[in-house]
Amino acid sequence: MVASPPSFAAHMSLVKDMRSSPLSGLINSKMVCYYEDLMNSIERTSASGHPRGDRILAIGDSITLGVPYVPPDATFPAFLQDMTGKEVINIGVGGLTLAEMEMGFDANVEEHDPSLVIIEGGINDIEYGRSSEEVIGDLASILRKAHQKKIPIAVCTLLPASLDAGSDESRVEVNVWIRRLSDKERILVDIDIELRDSIQSDQLSYMYDSGDHAHPNLEGMKRIAKSISSAIQAK
Repeated sequence: MVASPPSFAAHMSLVKDMRSSPLSGLINSKMVCYYEDLMNSIERTSASGHPRGDRILAIGDSITLGVPYVPPDATFPAFLQDMTGKEVINIGVGGLTLAEMEMGFDANVEEHDPSLVIIEGGINDIEYGRSSEEVIGDLASILRKAHQKKIPIAVCTLLPASLDAGSDESRVEVNVWIRRLSDKERILVDIDIELRDSIQSDQLSYMYDSGDHAHPNLEGMKRIAKSISSAIQAK
C-alpha cells in the first residue's frame, strides 16, 4: 500500500526570514514567489492523526523540495514516507541556506513536534560565497539545538553541484566534517558517496542527474530516500 504524499508546509514566515536575511539580495525574488505560490497550491496532509513517533521533519533546500525537478510525489521525502510508513513533512525551500535553516529551526521543531529531523543543505551557502568554516558553524549550531531538544537528527552530506574548484573544495571540507559525526543522536546520511560519479567525484552520476548537474532526478530521489531509510534502521 502506497502512503499518502508527504505534508508540504508553506512556512510563509520562513520565506519572510529569507527576505530579511543578509543573504536576501542573493536570492532570486521571482524564485521565492514561485515556491510561495507552488507550496500554497499543494494540498497539505494533516499531522494531527500522527503521534510524534511517526513523524519525520525534512528541512532543506531545493533538493528536499524536489519540485520542479521531480513531481511532488517523487521527492525523497515522499519516497521515504512510502519506505518507512511514517509521516514525512517536507519543508524544503528553493534557495534556502543552512544559515536560514538554523534561524528557523526552533520554530519548525516546535510547530511539527517530530521524532526525527533530516537536514539537507549547505550548497547554497557555498554558492553565495560563504566559507566552509561558516557553513560548519551553522550546522554545528543546528546540531546543538537538536541535542538540547533531545531530537535525533539525520545529516546529509553535500551533493556535487558543478561548482568551481575553490567552491567544491569547500563542499568537500564540509563533508569531511559531517562524516566525523557519530553518536546516538546524529545519523550520517552520505548522499554524496551514493549519488556522485564514480570517476569524477565532483559531479553527479548521470544516472541520478536531473540535467542541471546539481539536482537529482527521480532515481536520485529514490536513492537518497533509501540511504536515509537504511541509516535510520542501522541506528
